[in-house]
Amino acid sequence: FSLCQNYPNPVSQTAEIKFSLPASAHATLRVYDASGRLVQTLAEGKLGAGLHTALWNTNGAASGIYFYRLSHGSSSATRKMLVLK
Repeated sequence: FSLCQNYPNPVSQTAEIKFSLPASAHATLRVYDASGRLVQTLAEGKLGAGLHTALWNTNGAASGIYFYRLSHGSSSATRKMLVLK
């Protein structure tokens, strides 16, 4: 189970987020603003084991700090990204 830092960081248009799952199971990848409000769900459902890549298009998002959180079973990880417009 791993959640990589987004690329590029800071991001202006599209963020690439890579993550790895040890087994096939229900998982969610969500983006939140600095206030903790859900901005977008990038992945949700049963995902297979292995490496995955999600893209977040920042159109409509203001400049600032955002967090993305991966949940898989009882495991979760959160990373921070900076959006600069």
